[in-house]
Amino acid sequence: MTKYRNAWSAEDREEFEALCEQAWKSSEIQGDRTAAFITGLRDAEQAHRSWAVDEMNGCAYRGGASVLKTWRKSQASVMVTHDGTTYSKARTWGTKRIGESGDSYQTQTLFDWLTVEELRVKAREAVINVQSWSAQAEMFYRLVALCEMAGAQTPHEAAGKIGTTVEEWLEGERAA
Repeated sequence: MTKYRNAWSAEDREEFEALCEQAWKSSEIQGDRTAAFITGLRDAEQAHRSWAVDEMNGCAYRGGASVLKTWRKSQASVMVTHDGTTYSKARTWGTKRIGESGDSYQTQTLFDWLTVEELRVKAREAVINVQSWSAQAEMFYRLVALCEMAGAQTPHEAAGKIGTTVEEWLEGERAA
């Protein structure tokens, strides 16, 4: 849905980037940032900026898709036991399919209707997600170690105290 951005002029992109930066810097509270972004987008739309109309339509589309997906997942769940613990898991999953015309499309469907190959793809995606979450957890543990080692409350403060950057710390051998 963001393909429309490719058609924007350099000036349109600059205005959009400026709005994003302004909204981001407006507050530390994400809800306030979002409100500032939407307000700025509405102002630009009222000023007849075509990029703002494109972006507002994109926001409405993505937001609507998210609401619909969340609603459907809340309507269909199943209890799954793993390693002695029972979890409630969504029964609705997204998958990519090929239509009769040969074009691919995304759909949300009950896992009851996924094909064996689609189930295999989902299982591989789950393994990749576990690996990604594991790497993310390791990153946070390394940041905690940095703070504790330096006696600091934030990674930024800790890195400054020991003469490095957060990026160098995370990439370096001593972080492991």
